[in-house]
Amino acid sequence: MADQVAAVCFDTTASNTGHRSGACSLIEHKLNKDLLFLACRHHVMELIIGAAFETTSIGTSTGPEILIFKRFKVQWPSIDQDRFQVASSDPSIELLVAPYRSDILSLARTYLQTEQPRDDYREFLELAVIFLGDVPERGVRLQMPGTMHRARWMARVIYSIKMWLFRSQFRMTASEERGISDVATFSVSSTSKRG
Repeated sequence: MADQVAAVCFDTTASNTGHRSGACSLIEHKLNKDLLFLACRHHVMELIIGAAFETTSIGTSTGPEILIFKRFKVQWPSIDQDRFQVASSDPSIELLVAPYRSDILSLARTYLQTEQPRDDYREFLELAVIFLGDVPERGVRLQMPGTMHRARWMARVIYSIKMWLFRSQFRMTASEERGISDVATFSVSSTSKRG
């Protein structure tokens, strides 16, 4: 039966992907052949968003929580949810997203018509539509920021977009605002078929 094994599917934790002692390498060694590595797409996105996030100053923290997100969650009850700013309110962001706006909106609307496996996927799609200055079919429904942990890449994206939408009501340093802007714009733009 071992001769029929051609691939391994895994999440991207170091215990699986480590070059010498990761489970995938150990399995290849035990079977004495190269295998096709099929990383879980959800976990691959964790690596991509994680790398984008860590290039900014907003990812710094001494523990499992991201401090700026913790601050935002605490301040959420005092934020006027009717006073959000969209991409067109910032000329530099508008310049980046304008060429892809129709593609992103079309893709988001298509996926919002289907059942999403997780509520945070739906929330991200609706936030992308709002970020681009449009209104999701269900209307503008902004949920209270939820649980945040470094391992949840989608939470980083959702927090970043919400913080960007409410940047005029949430005090950030110039560096933090740049980082939030970069992550939010990257996340929404990556939704484009061409982006």
